[in-house]
Amino acid sequence: MEALMRAVFVSPTLVQFRPALDTETFFETYFGLARDGKVNKKGLPNPLHMSVLARAYRREMRLSPPVQWVLGPMAILLAPIGRALGYRARYDAYSGPAGS
Repeated sequence: MEALMRAVFVSPTLVQFRPALDTETFFETYFGLARDGKVNKKGLPNPLHMSVLARAYRREMRLSPPVQWVLGPMAILLAPIGRALGYRARYDAYSGPAGS
């Protein structure tokens, strides 16, 4: 299985999101955080920031069940704490000014 996953991730892949909604902003934010070193060794932001992202982009991205059944409610509870601590789902530095 691991060899299959490696083969999938090294192969060129084209993915389309329809409707796109805010998918571009999600990826700009996620890869901006990675570029700035704000992710762990597995490439994930801290749990509070991840909860903010999960709630903000829940129409665009979601985990499959049963993981979603556990992490979805956790994100509902943790996202307000993350926002209160200053974590955002969108940054002008990564996506440009809002509304542009």
